[in-house]
Amino acid sequence: MGKNLLIIGNGFDLAQGLPTSYRDFMEFAEAFRYIYTLDNNARVEEYEGQLRYFDNKENGNYGQIKEQLLTLMASRKAGKAIDGHWNSGCTLSDISSLLDRMNYDLNDNIWFGYFEGLMTIQKDSQKFRFGSYSSGNSIPGERWVDFEKEILYIIRWLDSQELKDDDNVSDISIDQMTLRTEIFKRSVEKNTINELEAGTPIAEFVNVLYKHLRNFTEALEIYLGYFVARLSCDKDGPGIGVMPDYILSFNYTRNIERFFTGVGICYVHGKCRAESDYDRRESDLVLGINEYLPDDKKDTVNVYAIFKKFIQRIRNNNDTTYYKWALEMKDLYENKHEVSDVWVYGHSLDVTDGDILEQFLKPEYTSVHIFTRKKEPTEAGRLAKNLISIMSEDVMIEKSSSDSKRLKFITLPLTVTDQTQME
Repeated sequence: MGKNLLIIGNGFDLAQGLPTSYRDFMEFAEAFRYIYTLDNNARVEEYEGQLRYFDNKENGNYGQIKEQLLTLMASRKAGKAIDGHWNSGCTLSDISSLLDRMNYDLNDNIWFGYFEGLMTIQKDSQKFRFGSYSSGNSIPGERWVDFEKEILYIIRWLDSQELKDDDNVSDISIDQMTLRTEIFKRSVEKNTINELEAGTPIAEFVNVLYKHLRNFTEALEIYLGYFVARLSCDKDGPGIGVMPDYILSFNYTRNIERFFTGVGICYVHGKCRAESDYDRRESDLVLGINEYLPDDKKDTVNVYAIFKKFIQRIRNNNDTTYYKWALEMKDLYENKHEVSDVWVYGHSLDVTDGDILEQFLKPEYTSVHIFTRKKEPTEAGRLAKNLISIMSEDVMIEKSSSDSKRLKFITLPLTVTDQTQME
């Protein structure tokens, strides 16, 4: 028999009731930033007043996060800097320093300011849509790819300014792009007063921009690795009826380990550090963009290359075990004619991860099974559309038309018939 590979994205964690969308993080971060800057003698009631939005959530895990945050705030050390910046004397051996570090990461942060501006506009306008216009009925800010596309819009615009080339800046309207660039420029002006000045070399600007992205990513890591990691799952498990040989995770959380033990897991975009590791090693989380330049430019135009995911994976020395799995599947097919099964749960199948996904979805030696949710009737159509960019139409038709039906969409929750067919 061939191998069983399970590929998961953020939809897997969301299906278990965990608040892991970018919108969840941004709402948390906005509330956190406000109450962090309250006076050290502020009453707990003042904290609670800024966290009432947690109470309006149907998911009980939001209440747990609220209680965690209140507990940490109450034990916060009074020695933090008056201006709200991280006290560099703090170490993560003291639990309150997690808050100091998150505040440092978000304070005067270009990207946090930019995303805050976008979310404010979205709340005030029905015409603005966060991320991609092809999101179907998904909630804006629900999918991580929405944030990545917002980063991509800005990087492509910056590159076009550098190259004096306005062609193919983005796939959204001029008005929508202008709105984004104005918000971004205001965030840069507001949050880099002490870092940039007129005439700053482009290389220095890129370094500052990337440093701010890394700080933003670390704040996200603290949220997921400390607050979310302590939550219980609402569900009994993924309920997919599959026991994988390997798991390829695009998530930062280790939630998948609650359900599968003794299985090789490749965290291709990094995983949240343990609390004791924050001062020992840098974060290996990848938050970036896909290749956006045409073939005749991608090898020569590289001013903003550090924002590309594949560069970050190399820089961070991320796990590449998935590549060995791909070769193993190929070898099983060529030598034993064994087809491997690839199961996809909770991944958007967006082209931003296409360079990795195509190694498992496209070959003739894999049978691809994509899980969709019954409560999201348009999800299968959106995923199929994204697959075209990874597989091509011809490969999709060939896989789905073959006698063995090597491309299938499976609706969750599974029926008894589904479970029988999968055994």
